[in-house]
Amino acid sequence: MPIPPKNLRFLEKLRRTMAPGDLAARLQPRHDPIAPLLTLPQPSHQAIGRIWSRLTKSGVPAAAQAMLADDLTLASVEHFVGNIENMIGTVKVPVGVIGPLRING
Repeated sequence: MPIPPKNLRFLEKLRRTMAPGDLAARLQPRHDPIAPLLTLPQPSHQAIGRIWSRLTKSGVPAAAQAMLADDLTLASVEHFVGNIENMIGTVKVPVGVIGPLRING
């Protein structure tokens, strides 16, 4: 498979601007420590409060917090550690019951 012309031009530019020893040194593997890409707060009362503070400053109505961050959710926030980041509350989903349901097999 031929090398694309764009890549050939780039390699030629490298040959003109760098000495062979410098190129070899640059291509050596490095073992720099990896910095975390993103740090996410674990769900906690303080983290939820900080996020809601930012949300209300940016125009989210305070009534939204009352609907999403109910007392039961805030009381059990430690149960959500490891499941969600930037948690602000929970959403109620309608659930119905059907039956009796007969299952054959």
